[in-house]
Amino acid sequence: MKNKVGIILDFNGTLYLDHDLNDYAWSKAFNSVKNNDSSLTFIEFFNNNIETLTKDYDFSSAILKLFNKDNSIENIKKLSIYKEETYINLAKELNRKELLKGADTFLDFLKDNNIPYCIASMAPKMNFDFYLDYLKLNKWFDYRNIVYDSDEYSNKNDQYIEAARRMNIDIKDCILIEDSPKVIDRSLNIGINKIIYMNTKKKDYHIKEIIQEVKDFDEIDVNLIKNNL
Repeated sequence: MKNKVGIILDFNGTLYLDHDLNDYAWSKAFNSVKNNDSSLTFIEFFNNNIETLTKDYDFSSAILKLFNKDNSIENIKKLSIYKEETYINLAKELNRKELLKGADTFLDFLKDNNIPYCIASMAPKMNFDFYLDYLKLNKWFDYRNIVYDSDEYSNKNDQYIEAARRMNIDIKDCILIEDSPKVIDRSLNIGINKIIYMNTKKKDYHIKEIIQEVKDFDEIDVNLIKNNL
């Protein structure tokens, strides 16, 4: 018998506020490949390609192609690993150890009430190896309820479907907590119809499927979840 409700959680920008870490790491990776005569910045490149590129390997491949560098799988992996190592080192340097405000209490609520929950994230496994220990994420998660970026999933929707399967929940009965309007828009195509919009980037965004808009986990009305049990 399937459970009645499950929570799918994005990670970066939702459970962990790290937009600045990712921007810095990608800019450094981009500049390590960029031709000396180019004035293009990573942010400009990102804004021009966000509709089609979603995964680290997609971005790494596109960056190498852009500057006519060897676009082999080996070099794509090297650039992606360089980016993630830069990101992890900066997180350590800045002592960025806290989840988003209220996340600990919210995760305790889910765990204490036996409500299934699962992370679906385009971050790679090496990042979650880091997060589980450094952020003490292992109090609530292990690799049974983390769907990370791997060759198995081409986009976030594939990950959401896998998260629902792991929780034994119909996808239409999942509540998605996500910070990206573009990702949320695409999630509607697979039947997700209850969304808590984590507006950490302060972007106006309104669709009928949003049951609450919040800026941190302290603002989530847990009755919205209890009422679906």
